[in-house]
Amino acid sequence: MSGTGDSPTASGFGAFDQFSPFTVSTGAVSTTGREWAISSTAKSVKSGSTTFTFRNGGTIEHELVVVKTDLTLGDIPIDPVAKKFDEEDPSIEVIGEVFEIEAGSTGNVVLDLPPGNYQLVCNLAGHYANGMHVALRVTN
Repeated sequence: MSGTGDSPTASGFGAFDQFSPFTVSTGAVSTTGREWAISSTAKSVKSGSTTFTFRNGGTIEHELVVVKTDLTLGDIPIDPVAKKFDEEDPSIEVIGEVFEIEAGSTGNVVLDLPPGNYQLVCNLAGHYANGMHVALRVTN
């Protein structure tokens, strides 16, 4: 993983019906996080090098974590004490991230994405459970 800036990026995928309208991006995905959602300019990207730009449009700190998983969007198991998911859980693979950034800030990361289903998420305590996740499909 190689990144620029000081914030994490996240990726995600859910059921196919979340891809309507179907959008394919070539190498760049812009995302915005705010209380309590993440939006993305792409629903699908081609495999390979992808630049994620994450803008914190909220009023508190957020991050963007790109997670490869076949779990349904929003169903990554949350630790009830930590109020976030274990990034070492065997049902997911964290590909990279734009680390925590302050409100109004932007960060980016360049990741090499293999084909699969992803979730772009904020994994700060309580954020994923409150809806900060969006699906992404990576195709050949």
